[in-house]
Amino acid sequence: ASYNGGAYVSDTSGNVTFVEGLKNESLIVTDKVSGFLYYTLPDETLWKMDLQTREKVSLGLSNVYSLSHSPDGREILVVQSDGAKFTLSLFDTDGGSHALIDEGQEIGAVSWSPDQRMIAYQLKNDADGRTSSGLYVHDMLTGETSRIAVDVAPYATTWSPSGKELVFNESDGTTYNSSIVYLDFSLDQ
Repeated sequence: ASYNGGAYVSDTSGNVTFVEGLKNESLIVTDKVSGFLYYTLPDETLWKMDLQTREKVSLGLSNVYSLSHSPDGREILVVQSDGAKFTLSLFDTDGGSHALIDEGQEIGAVSWSPDQRMIAYQLKNDADGRTSSGLYVHDMLTGETSRIAVDVAPYATTWSPSGKELVFNESDGTTYNSSIVYLDFSLDQ
């Protein structure tokens, strides 16, 4: 599936503007950050377009499933899938400086805490013939990853402005549930 017809940018006043230079493109994933539009094409490659100059550059990343920019716009979390496994990796905004955060059978619901210290995500894995799914938090300061909820499969995570609470949403197709996790961590690591 793809979305033909390029990209549009809207502002808080409701003004919608067509992004010149992408009229005939089929875009799948898009994210606008600091004057740049990041997008994937149907071949799942990640591109970056300067919205001032309209210059388009491939970031050299393939099999891109989703992306999430850090609050300061300097880093990108990228979920990639080769069909056999998913990976969650950290890149700079030009696609360099790769760091693997996690990998598994499925990864989704990725979000940054407002201070960029924590990353939340859903991870599904097969272990000992059993499939398990959980909610994880990765601490960028210490490099440690903790599972904070077991047997959940959130489709979205959102941090509170303080970064001390994490909301996750789940659905079984008919029922929707939201839960809040209260986090207690120290900066003295």
